Amino acid sequence: MAAVERVIRKARRRVTADRAVHGAGWGLFIGAVAGLGVLVVDRAAGPLVPLYTYPVLAGAGLVAFMALSLGRRPGRLATAIRLDRALRLKDRLGTAEAIRRGRARGELALSRSLRSGLRPHTRFVGFAADSIGRCAWTQTALADLACHQAERLAESIDIRPATPIRIRRIWTVAVLLAAVLSAGVAFLPNFASDVAAATTSNTPQLAEQRSEIVGTINDALTDLDRDTLDPASQEELQALDDLARQLSG
Repeated sequence: MAAVERVIRKARRRVTADRAVHGAGWGLFIGAVAGLGVLVVDRAAGPLVPLYTYPVLAGAGLVAFMALSLGRRPGRLATAIRLDRALRLKDRLGTAEAIRRGRARGELALSRSLRSGLRPHTRFVGFAADSIGRCAWTQTALADLACHQAERLAESIDIRPATPIRIRRIWTVAVLLAAVLSAGVAFLPNFASDVAAATTSNTPQLAEQRSEIVGTINDALTDLDRDTLDPASQEELQALDDLARQLSG
């Protein structure tokens, strides 16, 4: 059944490729979301990570999910059943694959028995009879006819409609998020640096204003005669004097 095996093998490759493309889209999506989270923290708290962190996150997510998807290859029988249902083949490929598996299991059981060195006594005869009975249906003319029909059918079918390799919606969302991430890395300002720069630039102005306040307080205290003031006013002047010393310090 060379044609059937070839069709199933090709279909398995296409299904695996479709899963890999889908998984890569999810990986890019998750990597872009992680990158956006890191970007917000980085720009809010200061430069914490280098710029290459963002493409590494997106690429790592894409590669990791693609690898996971490639590791989940469909089975031969499941692929044959999928082709039968999608192309309306009346279970011919699935039946042929089931017959092939049954024959392979029967041959494996017999070869293991022969390798074990059992002699043809009563136990072996019973075992052989039981094995032959279980696999007898695979040796009938009906099974051979089903395999022959599946073989002829496999030579003419086109499996592409049954196993499309699609770019799903997750790719649209993932690409948009990756574009937003790229724009954020390029144009989003560093808020922590801006605040620090603004504070640094305002420091001379604050010092000048503080000096003016201290000078005004000192001039007022010099012009007043404390001996003529009541105790409450003297306490207020003392508080102003303490404030001036704190500002000048």
